[in-house]
Amino acid sequence: MRPFYTLRSSQKSNQVYSFHRPSASHIAVQEAPGITHQQQSNRTKWLGLRLWLKQRPALGSLLLLLAGLFVLWEPFNFRQYVFIPGSTLWAGFLVGGLIFLMGLVQLFQPSYSLLTGALAIIFALVSLFVALGGFGVGLILGLVGGAYAVAWKSIPMSRAAAQRLLLAKQKRGKQKQFRLGKQSLASALTNGSSSALQNGSLAVQQGNGQVGTAQDSIAVGRITPHIFWFTLSASLVVFAGLLSLIPSGALALAVNLPTPFTITADKLIVRNSRLFIGRSRAFGIPAAITFGDIEAHNIRITKEVELPVVGRVVLTLTAGKNAPAFLNGSRTDITALHAGNAQITNQVATIQAENGFQITADEEVFTNATIKAPFASADSATLPGLTLTVTRE
Repeated sequence: MRPFYTLRSSQKSNQVYSFHRPSASHIAVQEAPGITHQQQSNRTKWLGLRLWLKQRPALGSLLLLLAGLFVLWEPFNFRQYVFIPGSTLWAGFLVGGLIFLMGLVQLFQPSYSLLTGALAIIFALVSLFVALGGFGVGLILGLVGGAYAVAWKSIPMSRAAAQRLLLAKQKRGKQKQFRLGKQSLASALTNGSSSALQNGSLAVQQGNGQVGTAQDSIAVGRITPHIFWFTLSASLVVFAGLLSLIPSGALALAVNLPTPFTITADKLIVRNSRLFIGRSRAFGIPAAITFGDIEAHNIRITKEVELPVVGRVVLTLTAGKNAPAFLNGSRTDITALHAGNAQITNQVATIQAENGFQITADEEVFTNATIKAPFASADSATLPGLTLTVTRE
């Protein structure tokens, strides 16, 4: 059974540790006068939780878990299209799941924090291409959480020293980052007691002559600031470089927009289109869902957001002004489609037992088109001249 430490109060200026071996391996604090047994139990549990969190990069793990959920949210809304041939939605599920997994691994296996943090940064950058980086929020959280894990390092110390530091912080009422070298570690372990090495394990000698040994130490972690900022800065530089390639059309993205918005374009050319009559997933009304490859000239995607205090804000994405934008493998609800002019080539309507009513066409050309769509998705989108404009109404 592992040694265990009990902290008891002393009238002297320093605190004295006593050692015993109870049946349960948890941290206990000897009851002080005026404190009920329930209060003492709650303090013991809270101290044990804090000590458990101190032994792992908990904040970095939390950020990665949230990042994974943000990345997964987008493809989850289009899960019914995952198994369509050519669909890349599975990549969004894979990358989001891996980011979430990295957060779990470093939470329960903190010794792998360097590896999981580095992989999380890579997966977060990849999420930009397969799931729009969880609308950017998941990507940023993934970069910060990954940098936190890379910069996390553990400091071996005895359980009693870790307990003493946590109690000291709790007594002061504020958290302070501590750094322990050889001298500060010895000072934290002794504090009025003498330390010695006994049979290869740490021994703490108390004032009454009793000796307690720590057969195994615990690792209390801390962040190395310069490593954190260097890793985060390098990740943001790579992210900025990738963003700079998107407006030039050098990089293609998988785009999934699961929220209602408005699309306007000077010209939409839909090739190899397939139109299905069904029910809108968003509104539950009869809908016309089209599949195909789209060439868009001066396309604008507008979304209105009502924010507290700020009021109504309009987000506008613009692309394809000087060179056309291309959306391959697109899926859009075009029930609310209005166009100044439409030209359709080789349109065929068929009734199939397995797919129901279907309309196919080699090419559809819409000029001055407006679509109020509850959702849209594309397996691959090249968006030259991409810009984002935020205005307040």
